[in-house]
Amino acid sequence: MQLGWIDFSEKDRKKAIDVIHLLEEKGTRDEIGIGIIRDAFSNMFFPGTSTVQTRAKYFYIIPYIIKECCENKKNKTIDDIKRMIDVKEKEYAISLKENGITDGVIGADVIPDKWVVRKPYSIYWNGIKTFGIFTRENMSLNEYIHYMLRHRNEEKISNWTEEGEENEQDDKMAGKTGLKPFWNLPEDYYVGKNNSTQIELSKNESNHLRKCITSLDKEDCLLKYIVENNIQLKQYTITDEPFRLLYTELIKRDDLSPQIKNYMQIALKFDSLVYLSMILYNKILSDDKNEVANNEWKLYYKQRLPEIDSLDLDEMFYLTNVKDIGTKKFLSSMQSFLISGDISNAKKTVYDREIKLKGKERSKLANRTSITNDKWIGIKHLDFRMRVTGRLINDLYNAE
Repeated sequence: MQLGWIDFSEKDRKKAIDVIHLLEEKGTRDEIGIGIIRDAFSNMFFPGTSTVQTRAKYFYIIPYIIKECCENKKNKTIDDIKRMIDVKEKEYAISLKENGITDGVIGADVIPDKWVVRKPYSIYWNGIKTFGIFTRENMSLNEYIHYMLRHRNEEKISNWTEEGEENEQDDKMAGKTGLKPFWNLPEDYYVGKNNSTQIELSKNESNHLRKCITSLDKEDCLLKYIVENNIQLKQYTITDEPFRLLYTELIKRDDLSPQIKNYMQIALKFDSLVYLSMILYNKILSDDKNEVANNEWKLYYKQRLPEIDSLDLDEMFYLTNVKDIGTKKFLSSMQSFLISGDISNAKKTVYDREIKLKGKERSKLANRTSITNDKWIGIKHLDFRMRVTGRLINDLYNAE
């Protein structure tokens, strides 16, 4: 099968690539179309993160590289600068690999002969803006580069000095036009030999990232609460239900806001509804011969019914700002059939949902003769990006 699209902007292209890469990620296959709500919760709890982020250092290496490339006068166009950013990011990965560092290094498995399709700057740009490292939340990278090219000739702009100090010229230009500075970076940052061979945050970068996260103006931000209280996520992520385990620990604390507590409760109820639906999906797929699915059904069906019964779908869709009528209708039907014990219609709802999303030819449930009975297909318990966030903030803690 081949997948193609027509895009009219960098934003459209990024969305299409996001979908393609999502399908490649282990444990993220969305067979029944609930990803839009899962991602809305993930963005609420852990803003600025994505499932393909690997190390926190990229939140700084990428701005350093972007600034360097924008100030290099050899680059005359947006394409020139973006090509140079791409080259620099690949050089960074090669330098790390040559020094024996591969853990979390984007492209480490294909360099030096090849390079990644999805560039590091496209993976981290939203997070760089969300955390206020780049201060213009509504400005795309192309728009920033265009601004720099337009105004670069107004004053003499030097490249990085031999000492590795940067002249903050772009922020000065912003000031002259009455705009706030573009960048919020540690005072002693630079792209030099030390940074090109490290994947760990420096102490100053760690302090700066902590300040950026704890300054987020989001009352429902679980990430902010976790960093403020130095909570380690690694201990929870080794379980099958990390988000649920984290919740059971956090509700013991007096300082957890009622808002975060309520949002986590709704997310867990949603997870229960989705998981029972996915158990039925795998039971249908195997003609009830998948022992894992059968055992999970026996374990979870009656146990999670009270949560499913108390899930207010109207509240959840309002909270997540999702306006997908088809998804709401599907979840409402599943909720009703599971609560009433009408498993036959619940199975039919799951079956019809996949066909509606994929078409009969691509539906696994409609073409299940080639599927092995013992293989679980699709997502399990939702962690709402908790595992990847755990890796990122672990970098922050380690540097401190």
